[in-house]
Amino acid sequence: MQINKINDLYMEIRIPYRSMRTSSYFHLCSDVHFDNPDSDQKLFFSHLDKIKSLNGKSLIFGDFLCLMQGKYDLRSDKSKIRPEHNKSNYLDAVLDDTADKLKPYKKTLGMISLGNHESRVIERNEIDPLHNLALRLKGLNTMGYHGFIKFIFHNNGSKVRSCLLYFHHGKWGSITSSVNKHGLSVPQADIIVSGHTHSEFYVPVPRLNLRQNGEVSITKQHHIKCGTYKDEFLTTKGFGVERIAVPKNIGSWLLKLTPTEKDVDIKFESM
Repeated sequence: MQINKINDLYMEIRIPYRSMRTSSYFHLCSDVHFDNPDSDQKLFFSHLDKIKSLNGKSLIFGDFLCLMQGKYDLRSDKSKIRPEHNKSNYLDAVLDDTADKLKPYKKTLGMISLGNHESRVIERNEIDPLHNLALRLKGLNTMGYHGFIKFIFHNNGSKVRSCLLYFHHGKWGSITSSVNKHGLSVPQADIIVSGHTHSEFYVPVPRLNLRQNGEVSITKQHHIKCGTYKDEFLTTKGFGVERIAVPKNIGSWLLKLTPTEKDVDIKFESM
């Protein structure tokens, strides 16, 4: 499996295969909030272990880091900081600790993209946390707030099959808004992934498709909303209880891609 980042909006993942029964696996997640005390790091690492055992890649679509306890962050709450990060060089402490914990999974991490938590740090502190994390984990691919990932299956340069994933860190929480607006704005995508709201759903939308050879078929556009790894509802107060008001889905998705005679078979499993 070879990952080629073409630019900040487009990445290709090239996958050689020998037979139509060869499947490839990808861990899709967002909103890990890794440095937050309420983040379930144990569950996150168990998912990395699973995708590593499958020789797959983890794709993280924004808010991997939380980074809310800085001096200039209005959301700062020192009760929501891990002891190992409670230092005068807070941002460095988070990035150093995160990099150390991720080193065993360096080859498993396919990409981390920008979320609103990372972008706020850029605005307030003039520091790009993902760029600095990538400096610590040489070879880590980072992307922007949205973009495309194309999965290209090839068999000795022939029988090329591909599918296209579009991601956006997220905005809309309802199924109707997310599916309709993303479906209309990115019609060519086979998979659309978003997060941000800590909700979780999977909606396959059948589409009538006309191939170049005149063949008409029904295909699906797969809409995935990622949950979170931060369980902030089991507390007596705070943002999750006071503003969100409902528990959120903890976990992520496993994507299974298998080349077929005509295209790529796409399946999802909740993790």
